[in-house]
Amino acid sequence: MTNTQEQVKNESFRFEIFKGKIANDGSFTKLRTVGHAYLRTGKHAYKAKLFGSLSERFVIVPVDDNPEQYRILTKEEVQTKDKGKRTYWNVVGDGEVLSQQGLLKLDFDLFGKPLYMSLYPSNAGNVLPFQLADEIKGAA
Repeated sequence: MTNTQEQVKNESFRFEIFKGKIANDGSFTKLRTVGHAYLRTGKHAYKAKLFGSLSERFVIVPVDDNPEQYRILTKEEVQTKDKGKRTYWNVVGDGEVLSQQGLLKLDFDLFGKPLYMSLYPSNAGNVLPFQLADEIKGAA
């Protein structure tokens, strides 16, 4: 593998997570950045960190049968007497692609209002690092 191939394989995209509002006409107003999510080339799971919860990491994954729906998970590793470490994945929210706005709406179970994540990485310009479903391509 060449250095260029290695760099592409290890490339990571950064996405902003923010508070915002969607108006009745569909326009979106960004209020404040509250975290970031990262997606490595070839992967489908975003690793996210919110500024207000410095120790908690979240994983945002697509739902298998619907590419417009996501689950927000936390990973819990527990030390057990008999098996060593055991990993539990906890669902802590849901996500929904808002193709007209170019956003992923994140509904955390414990937060009263949704957060939003840009579908476009902040470190790569106006490109998508993955293939969109055909019905989303026309709207993006």
